[in-house]
Amino acid sequence: MVPKVTPLKGFPLSDELQRQPVQPGFELPQLSVYSEREDPEKHLQRFVAVVVLHGWNEITRCRAFPLSLVGQAQQWFTEIPAGHIRSFEQLKKEFLNAFSIYLPKKKSAIYLMSLQQKPNESLKQYIERFRAGTQEVRDLPAGLAASALLNGTTYTPLRRSLAFSEPNSLTELLDRAEQFIIQMEILDAGESNRRGRETQHEVRRTQQVLTPHTISRGGRESLEHRAPREVLPNFSPRGTDEVRDAKSSLSSEALLGPVEGRNCP
Repeated sequence: MVPKVTPLKGFPLSDELQRQPVQPGFELPQLSVYSEREDPEKHLQRFVAVVVLHGWNEITRCRAFPLSLVGQAQQWFTEIPAGHIRSFEQLKKEFLNAFSIYLPKKKSAIYLMSLQQKPNESLKQYIERFRAGTQEVRDLPAGLAASALLNGTTYTPLRRSLAFSEPNSLTELLDRAEQFIIQMEILDAGESNRRGRETQHEVRRTQQVLTPHTISRGGRESLEHRAPREVLPNFSPRGTDEVRDAKSSLSSEALLGPVEGRNCP
């Protein structure tokens, strides 16, 4: 028989929660603590993750949660009227109400409609920005998120998909967007490889055109591709003398006129 615990007078938990012992084998792990001036929802999310990991029952949850409070938050818990808390759900609501002033302000759904894909922004970058925007809107309907994405993206295949079939949840919407991101990255990779092959082909083609005519071993002009040099006619000494005598004869006649006694041919 499991012994019951005597309730503490003035303690915020009800007598029923105090009488029941924590579950067998309970060991308190290291908990993240909450003091004040922080997002209370994030603290609850971290605490619930520990609850799920260790499989704590209702009694253990209510007993362990106050141990995650320090400073002003702990002071708040001790000021709760005696026996007021009867369940963990009630404890969560009381905690959120007490520190709601530190909840981050959520934006309206109209904010998502203003998220437009920029001209030089990739689909992946835009979806990351859109995903972050959905976290800033409280109670966002999936249909409204789909309309905002349809209005904001410039990627035609994704727009067609959203127009043809509306997702049933925000998770389904973002998963579908991720599929189109993967598709686009595959297409971009194929296009990049094609351009690379074309560039290599042009380089090889240019080398084949230039190498035979201008390049040879050692960097010198290839002898077999040199332009033929102009060959001048060879003049023999005799031919040179005849030309010189003819010029001399023409010069004498031009200056002195015909000489008497010279036999004309």
